[in-house]
Amino acid sequence: MSQIEVPYDEMKQKVVEYIERHPYIYLATSEDSNVTVRRMGFINDGLKIWMVTDEESRKYKQITSNPKIAIASGGDLQLEGIAKLKGHPMEEKNSDYIEVFKKKRPEMYKRVSRSGRNLQRPGTRLIEATPKRIALNFFSIEWDKEKDYRPYTLLLDTEYEKAYKL
Repeated sequence: MSQIEVPYDEMKQKVVEYIERHPYIYLATSEDSNVTVRRMGFINDGLKIWMVTDEESRKYKQITSNPKIAIASGGDLQLEGIAKLKGHPMEEKNSDYIEVFKKKRPEMYKRVSRSGRNLQRPGTRLIEATPKRIALNFFSIEWDKEKDYRPYTLLLDTEYEKAYKL
């Protein structure tokens, strides 16, 4: 499969727009030989993705022992990255998360802060996912009607800020 380098910033923006069109992601974590996946709500700031969980959850324990994660969204996005456990979401050091949450999902923020759920509970923890490699697949809905149609994958290497069309 050949790859063609394409403008990183332009392709990064396409990926961010794709992420923001989907309300959920699927987070995969692992420990030893066990891999688990679950649907998660999230807040993103560009390519940075934040999620909250409980410190007693299986995913929290798995990330503690192995920070390598994978995320899928919308059927066509795959992300490989590193998760960081950031402490309680309401700690001062996580104010950037709270500000983005208030801006992007104000109604949800009001609901979860008012109800005492998640954000206020002592055991709630913030997870920050930083992508290393992102693949976004592009398929045409009418592929069978398009002459010479070829699906393609957009690949972002965030460490080296390179983008490729495969």
